[in-house]
Amino acid sequence: MSPNSAPPTSSRAEALAKAGALAQLDKMAGGHYTLGESTPSSPAPSAAFVIMRYDIRERLAEPDGQAACHIDAPVPLGTGAEFVGHVTGEIRLRNLGHSVVARGRLRATAVLPCSRCLREHEAVMQFDVSEDCTLTQMDEPGSYVPDAEYQEPAPIPILDGNIVDLSELVRQLLVLSLPARSLCSPDCRGLCPECGANLNLTTCDCQREATDPRFAPLADLLQTRER
Repeated sequence: MSPNSAPPTSSRAEALAKAGALAQLDKMAGGHYTLGESTPSSPAPSAAFVIMRYDIRERLAEPDGQAACHIDAPVPLGTGAEFVGHVTGEIRLRNLGHSVVARGRLRATAVLPCSRCLREHEAVMQFDVSEDCTLTQMDEPGSYVPDAEYQEPAPIPILDGNIVDLSELVRQLLVLSLPARSLCSPDCRGLCPECGANLNLTTCDCQREATDPRFAPLADLLQTRER
């Protein structure tokens, strides 16, 4: 599976449910909101919880209604990962009647452990957006119930009152796009399997087999074919 590909439906649901619970707890704790577009009613931004909101409901409610939303904001809480800087990009929304389709591209920088040496490093994530949304209220439990007939995840609700709120959409996209494996560098030497030393930083005197003995028959076969 590629780093940006979505996991199976069951894994996807579990990941989103777990991360969503964290976001909901933060909101219940009194997180503040700020509008993605400047309006007189915008509350003061909060470093603790900043979401993306746009006063475009009337435009989107029309048949074939469309709107482009510029994204440049702190990463929503509840992703289960650490990020550096803002999530940026653009999401274009279009009302197709049965749903509102979201298309675009986003970029964010996550702080992840290296799969070989475990050292934390910054990993740039760039991914396309292609999701079905719906003009239903985000705080309505029924908005998250999937259609049993199609056995697919429910479209993501994007309404908070009369405001289009893209924070939950962006949060879910970031959760699903986190790479399963990430390297601090392509030539990372990893950890010594004997003493655990970081071989990028030091050497050790541990004696170890050049290859796993279980793969010895394959090594012999390879040598035979090279003769």
